[in-house]
Amino acid sequence: MLDAADAGEAEARWAVTKHTRDALRAAAVARFETDLGLEQVSDALGNPKLCLALGILALVSVAIASRGFAITRNLLAGLSYRDPRSVVVLAQGPPVFGIRMGFSAAETNAFREKSKTLAGVAAYSWHTSSIVVDGRKQLLQSANVDSPFFEVLGVRSPVEHLQEDEFLASYKFWRSELNGDPNRVGQMMMINGKPMRLAGVLPSDFLFLAEPIALWTSEPERIVPGPPRRWWLNLRGVVARLNPGVSTDAASKELRDIQVKSNLARRNFQMQATPIEDLTYRAFRSYAGDLGVSLVCDLSGLIHT
Repeated sequence: MLDAADAGEAEARWAVTKHTRDALRAAAVARFETDLGLEQVSDALGNPKLCLALGILALVSVAIASRGFAITRNLLAGLSYRDPRSVVVLAQGPPVFGIRMGFSAAETNAFREKSKTLAGVAAYSWHTSSIVVDGRKQLLQSANVDSPFFEVLGVRSPVEHLQEDEFLASYKFWRSELNGDPNRVGQMMMINGKPMRLAGVLPSDFLFLAEPIALWTSEPERIVPGPPRRWWLNLRGVVARLNPGVSTDAASKELRDIQVKSNLARRNFQMQATPIEDLTYRAFRSYAGDLGVSLVCDLSGLIHT
């Protein structure tokens, strides 16, 4: 029958197909509709080896999809900032539900002009931007930052001052979408319908709050018109660098006093200055802990069995 099917005879091919289909059906019946088959399925599902195997399979799949845990490897290498322990992320909000909100432009300027505990302040915001590369339009995550943003972080930037008509590309975007071509630097590209020049590429180890940001701009923030009740629409995140010897508690207290004296404080709000390392590694520590607990439970069940 197989020789006839290989020779191209239609009836033989049909017979092989029918035989294979019937065999699969019979195997399924034997496995799921007989007492012995159901008992074996029940034993397999209750075996910790299956759970461990599925966990390993999921881990391998994630490793392949993430290109060898690229972000995790960056985290393990440590932040590439100058003295990262001095870098904090500022936030405010009511002392309930862990709400963290940003700041208005007036608040950020007040911190920059009046703070004695901070050596530098810069605001940032996330966006989804469109960029046209070689005639192909893409939607990518982008960030709009104040000019001193990279200086506050203590990161080597390709340009000293990023202009409004310029943008920086992440190393990953430059490698994957621009083929790692150094001649791309200086070229004009359309971002959100506006021609902008690629001013440079950020270092390969640069990471900010584990966000996969492809494009970095430094344009004046557009004020979103809206009713006073939606004042939070124009708030931005703020990152700052502490002066030597200043604690996060001292900075938080001073910044709250600046808000009050500048008539910018909101009732019942609290100021928070969180080390950027804590925010960057929080998810990593949480997931690593959960994975460790799961693997220990699986191995304990396997040893017990």
